[in-house]
Amino acid sequence: MLQVDEKVFRTMFDTSPNAIMLLDEHGFLACNPSTLKIFSCSSSGEFIGRHPSEYSPPTQADGRDSLQAADEKISVAYKTGSNIFEWTHRRANGEVFPAEVQLTLLKLKGGNILQATVRDITERKHTEDALRNAKEEARDIIQNARDAFIAIDGHGIIIDWNPEAARMFGFSMEEAIGRELAETIIPPEFRKAHIAGIKKYLKTGESKILNKHMEITAIGKDGDMLPVELSIVPLKRNGSVTFSAFIRSLSERDQAEQLLLESATTLKNSLVGTIAAISKAVEARDPYTAGHQQRVSRLSRTIAQEMGLDKHQIEGIRMGATIHDIGKIQVPAEILSKPSALNDLEYEIIKTHAKVGYEILKNIKFPWPIADIAHQHHEHLDGTGYPQGLKGDEICLEARIVAVADTVEAMGSHRPYRPSLGIETALNEITINRGKWYDTDVVDICLMLFKEKKYDLDEIRIKGV
Repeated sequence: MLQVDEKVFRTMFDTSPNAIMLLDEHGFLACNPSTLKIFSCSSSGEFIGRHPSEYSPPTQADGRDSLQAADEKISVAYKTGSNIFEWTHRRANGEVFPAEVQLTLLKLKGGNILQATVRDITERKHTEDALRNAKEEARDIIQNARDAFIAIDGHGIIIDWNPEAARMFGFSMEEAIGRELAETIIPPEFRKAHIAGIKKYLKTGESKILNKHMEITAIGKDGDMLPVELSIVPLKRNGSVTFSAFIRSLSERDQAEQLLLESATTLKNSLVGTIAAISKAVEARDPYTAGHQQRVSRLSRTIAQEMGLDKHQIEGIRMGATIHDIGKIQVPAEILSKPSALNDLEYEIIKTHAKVGYEILKNIKFPWPIADIAHQHHEHLDGTGYPQGLKGDEICLEARIVAVADTVEAMGSHRPYRPSLGIETALNEITINRGKWYDTDVVDICLMLFKEKKYDLDEIRIKGV
């Protein structure tokens, strides 16, 4: 057996974290402390004179016989001076582990031997397996995604195309791979901008569209335009750049939105029809009340428009005013049509209509505060109104508007028990109680309508407008 000068290798053996062994064609000649640790051995005697295949399982991961394969690796190292390969080793306790082995030929005076450096790559293999599994899972996700996935290289050439992309745009994966994206799904008028955007990003790293959600129009194989939502992510790897795009069709969303819009329109029409039916019921019982509500509705809507409220709120005010006195349907007809002044008891009965109206309307799911308008239109800012004695902003704006219009119409129109008191008297009433009973802004707008724009209670529109 070749004698090896320990002083030459001592430092290397003692300090290396890897297993280092010296061997010839017959077996191991020496090993370092890390060898014992890695192979779970108690002494170097367990290695000296033994063939490398004895610390390997009978067969390798590729199915080859370990003894024959080891001799082949050793033979290559003797012939070429070096051999690096992956190997499956076995510890003394029977546990197998993957290793990276480097065999290096050492030419000494007494003969040639090999130095074997063995590095346990278990952790690296676990990492590689995890990365491989992650890639496979990512690929499965992309292949089964409900969104189209398209990847292109820095030249705009398609390099990936999932099944949803094939379904969405009509090109099979085989047809799409290798084509220019611009010529495949981008409408002609946008192609130059697409190509310029890629070139700018590759040159400057700047882009206005990357890593953002955008809604654009794409084109399918059959030439149909497709509304889509797009997100593009750049990936830099090994000095090159690719772009991955996730694309979702908006056709179904647009169809769903259209159905929702149609449903909302149908629902609104149903609600408007409900209010119209209620108004007709009131009119059939008490024509005076019905006409009053229609005039209050028109004036309330006009005030709301002049205040600059949004269309939805204006519509709610108009609807609420149309049936704000619905509670009078429970008041005896002889009181409603009484040709003389009401006594105290009759007046108290009349006052119940606000609460009754609320009870009738509260369970109908209007998109506006219709029930609150009926409930609150006789409330005053200072809390002296009825039926709840609400104050200030406790009264909804819609009811504050209807309260002013209701007062002006009631005083400015004929009633069964009295002739009209006149518009001037009505306007004087809301002026005196401006900020006390009635909302200041609403009163100011109402006064402007009558004094400057010549509003007429009995006309649908303002004179001269």
